[in-house]
Amino acid sequence: MIIDSIKLKENLKSDYRRNLFNQRKWESLKQSPKLDYKEIKDMDTLNENTIDMFVEFIDKHNLHFSRNVGGRGTGNESTMDPEYNVFSDEEFIKTYGANKGHWWG
Repeated sequence: MIIDSIKLKENLKSDYRRNLFNQRKWESLKQSPKLDYKEIKDMDTLNENTIDMFVEFIDKHNLHFSRNVGGRGTGNESTMDPEYNVFSDEEFIKTYGANKGHWWG
């Protein structure tokens, strides 16, 4: 479902508290070429403040966040190991048919 940035912060913090969005996932997400900015590289330790700064950063840079559970639509869905990604406007429109917000699935 498409969500706004306020809900994205809430949901990411919830995943963080449940150790779904953890330091390993954060380090992997930071490797995205779309996040190749000093501001992101300086966000070393994942915590709730980092999540706030990250969402504000992607909003400022007109990026979109997505969370998908594995095997979407295959019957192998797992909420235990979601995938986190960042999209440009163009990619987000092609993938999710929306030009605003973020995907939470």
